Amino acid sequence: MESEYSRRSTVETAEAVLARKIGIIEGSIRLASLAHDVVPDWVADEDFVVLGALSSETDHLPTGSARQYWSATALAEADVAIARIEQNAKEDVFRACTNIIKRFADV
Repeated sequence: MESEYSRRSTVETAEAVLARKIGIIEGSIRLASLAHDVVPDWVADEDFVVLGALSSETDHLPTGSARQYWSATALAEADVAIARIEQNAKEDVFRACTNIIKRFADV
């Protein structure tokens, strides 16, 4: 289940979210994709379920490299939604990221 690479990537991504180097949505998507490698059941994990739910709810929004394929008008509209969602999810995602770092940084 847990690989050294996945654990390290999970911690680095959680740290990047907390440092605001990547957005909350983008970070949640990355962390949700790593969940299968670091926990037995992400749905039963109080930290990863938050990230997985946000990832699922926002998979239609442009993040990361996908943004380059969106028109300026569509990006402007999506950015309003992204800002609202990230503001609403910030506390829960930051808590999950903090917990993930505590759980996996020194394992």
